[in-house]
Amino acid sequence: VIKAITLAFMDIGRFCFEIGIKVTLCVVGGVSLLMMCFSLDYNDDSYGELIMYGYMYAVVLSLIGCIIPLDNDKNNKREEEKVQSKHWINENWKQSIQFVACIIAIYTHVPMMLSHVSLAYPSALFWCPLLTFPSYGNRLHHSRGGDADETKKTVLLQMKQRMTKIASILILILTWPPVLLVPKVFEVYTMYILLVYTPLHMFLATLWLF
Repeated sequence: VIKAITLAFMDIGRFCFEIGIKVTLCVVGGVSLLMMCFSLDYNDDSYGELIMYGYMYAVVLSLIGCIIPLDNDKNNKREEEKVQSKHWINENWKQSIQFVACIIAIYTHVPMMLSHVSLAYPSALFWCPLLTFPSYGNRLHHSRGGDADETKKTVLLQMKQRMTKIASILILILTWPPVLLVPKVFEVYTMYILLVYTPLHMFLATLWLF
C-alpha cells in the first residue's frame, strides 16, 4: 500500500496509461485463457498442464515484449536527446507497471486475508519484497567519452546491471510455478496459483526482463 501511494503521488511523473492498460490486458487475457483451459478435465495429465501453462505464459510475455518501448527512434533528434528520452520512457513505464502490480497484489490479498489467513500472510511476505523493494526511478545515462574515472564507473555499472539481470532470470525461473511451486508445495494448479500468483509473476517478469 505504501509503495503504491509513493509511486502514485511522488515517483511517477506521468503515468503511461497506454502501456499500463495494454500490459494489464495481456496479463488478464492470459490468465482468463488459463482458467478456461484448466477448467477442462485433464485426468491428472501433469505433462499436458505444464505444456499448456508454459505456452500461455510465453505468449503473454511475447505480446508484452512487443508493447514495451525498447526503441525510441521515432523522432529525429540529437543522439543525446535520444538517449535521455529513451531512459526517461523506460523509467516511467516500469514505475507504471510496478504501480499496477502493487494495486493488483493489494486487491488479491485482501480477500484472502478474510478467508484464508494461513495462505494470505506467506503470500504477502513473499510478494512484498519482490514487487516493492526494487526501485526503477534512478537510471544513470551513459555518456560518450569522458575521463578514466567516468569510464571505470560506466564499466562497473554495466557489470552490475548484467549480474542483476542474471540474478533476476534465476529468481524468475525458480519462482515459476511449474518448477517448484506446483509439484512441491501444491499438487495441482489451484485458484490461488492461477488468479494471484500467475498474474503477479507475469508483472514481475515484465519488470525484470524488459
